[in-house]
Amino acid sequence: MNTAGLIIMTDSVFNRASPAPIFGKPFAYENQINIDDLPKVNAVIISHDHYDHLNFKAIKDLSKFVDRFFVPLGVKSHLKRGGGVDADRIRELDWHESED
Repeated sequence: MNTAGLIIMTDSVFNRASPAPIFGKPFAYENQINIDDLPKVNAVIISHDHYDHLNFKAIKDLSKFVDRFFVPLGVKSHLKRGGGVDADRIRELDWHESED
């Protein structure tokens, strides 16, 4: 999303999304986006930690373009460990919490 000059992404999956690397055929893309072609991203919002929303390869690749990640409780440790994201760039929020 590009709104009021802010670039926001949600549940960014750019690679095969399967619990087992040898199963699951990826969907065909007509206008595939290359992570290296993205502009600076102000925020990535990750809704939950299922494998198809928490794509560690994409998070590692995206982290050089992203200012901040917003995640639900318990997901910060996944981004730090699996995605290599610095803790100070991750904001964990509980239900009904907001970020100003």
